Amino acid sequence: MARPTQRLAACGIELPPPVAPEATYVPLVRCGALVFVSGRDPVWAADIRYAGILGRDFNLAEAQDAVLLATLNAFAHLDQELDLDRVLPVALRAHVRVQPEARDLHRAADSAMSLLSDVFGRAPALTVLGASGLAAGIAAEVETVFEMI
Repeated sequence: MARPTQRLAACGIELPPPVAPEATYVPLVRCGALVFVSGRDPVWAADIRYAGILGRDFNLAEAQDAVLLATLNAFAHLDQELDLDRVLPVALRAHVRVQPEARDLHRAADSAMSLLSDVFGRAPALTVLGASGLAAGIAAEVETVFEMI
């Protein structure tokens, strides 16, 4: 069976370089078999790729791309600190900046959920929340929980 890093490579997906925290927090914490990854942003090498508000500044497809990139940033931290091939996804919580009347918010994590399922062979529990504001005006932020195997 192919490992997660092999599946990513087979799909032509490159992980972004992990970005050092800009505030007082650690990128991830391990508690027993669980690994909690701090909120990751839709950035590439500290360059914000997605900013603004769903429905005003970007559409659902772009929200899905933002959540996906934030999820790839979580992968990058896991691979740097531990080993991406030694974890399984447990939970994903996506925060997306939205206008109050947003209707398709629940679909913002579709791309990330598909990738998690394809790469790890199982999808995690999912929560998608609308936010009126996120740090630095980013479009989305993702928190993840993984299990060490």
